[in-house]
Amino acid sequence: MTKKMIGWLFLGILVAGAVSFAGYRIYQDRVVETQNERKEAFNQKLKNLYSNQEAGYFIKELDEDQFDQLANEVSGAGESQTAEAIKQAKANFLIQQQMNLLFESDVLNGMDLSAHPVLRSPDSENTIPELEEQLQASDAKDISWGQDIQMILTIAKEQAEKYKAADSSVTTLTDSKSIALSDYLVTVQAVALLPEGDYKKTLLDKLEPIRTKLSDSNEQFAARMQQEESAIASAAASYRQRQAKVLEEKNKELKELQEEVQEKQKTYDSYARISQSRADSISRSKAADESSSSSSSSSSSDSTEPSSSDDD
Repeated sequence: MTKKMIGWLFLGILVAGAVSFAGYRIYQDRVVETQNERKEAFNQKLKNLYSNQEAGYFIKELDEDQFDQLANEVSGAGESQTAEAIKQAKANFLIQQQMNLLFESDVLNGMDLSAHPVLRSPDSENTIPELEEQLQASDAKDISWGQDIQMILTIAKEQAEKYKAADSSVTTLTDSKSIALSDYLVTVQAVALLPEGDYKKTLLDKLEPIRTKLSDSNEQFAARMQQEESAIASAAASYRQRQAKVLEEKNKELKELQEEVQEKQKTYDSYARISQSRADSISRSKAADESSSSSSSSSSSDSTEPSSSDDD
């Protein structure tokens, strides 16, 4: 074998090795790039389940199946970190869902907070400590969403205590053989402090026969009863209004935050479109340059074919 042939063979081996190595590096880079793109896509899907992920608020009309579907997608992709984030997000959502079930209607839905939460019954006091314990184990307990959940659970506890006190007073009154007007008014006051809802209506229905009996038995009782009931109703309405004001202010903050998020999203979408347009332009320019370079290289190769003479 001539020296020139050996030289060409050695050069071919070097070129083949370099091409193989470059191909392997390109493959590795592409694998990492694909993994990052996939992770980013999954994280974006998770983000889409939130109205505001940083503050912890979920979108409206969300259900746990959406978390399960996303978890199934991620489980086959080996994204353990994202899978754990989905698991925690679902746990947080379930806390919110169970908390809402304590009330006659949803208190927190998306970024909408009801100013007039109405507890279903005093039996809820058994569930509240469990939810508070779950909240303390959550990674979102200290952000805005977690603070709101704790505030609502505190309201639930206060209402449960008032429900029990009112229920006990009504039961004592209805079981009594002799009823004084003062005892009746004390019970009316306890019931008046409850939020307007089904449970309060049930207790008022139980009191109605007693009211009728007292009113019919004495005209003076009837006049005083009406006067006292009006004062109690006014005081109770003022009390409930003060409670509602706190939630109304919080709801106002959430509305402002929601508007801010929407504005940021518009800006982000605008930047994303510009960025994509630039990326497409750079990609087209690069492709054109590579095509031009390839043509030039091919032309140069044709004009520099090696000589057929041998070097001994």
